[in-house]
Amino acid sequence: MSPSAPPLGEHDEQTAVGEPSERTYLGSRDGDYRLWEARQAERIAIAREAQRAWEEKARAEAQAWAKRDAGGKAGEGEGDES
Repeated sequence: MSPSAPPLGEHDEQTAVGEPSERTYLGSRDGDYRLWEARQAERIAIAREAQRAWEEKARAEAQAWAKRDAGGKAGEGEGDES
């Protein structure tokens, strides 16, 4: 049994552009445009929240490392935004 052909998306004899991105509306795949927009907005909001949480965690870890490198004790300088 041979492997299936790759999904070429729109193509001609010389060029294949691949399948449309999930961020590109495609009626046959995505259904109602307004529902698709709502799903996209929800995905963006989730990604934004995840990014914010990651940045907060990274900031806290960086501050903890800075305290360890400086030989400071836990709790010293809390609340300082330097």
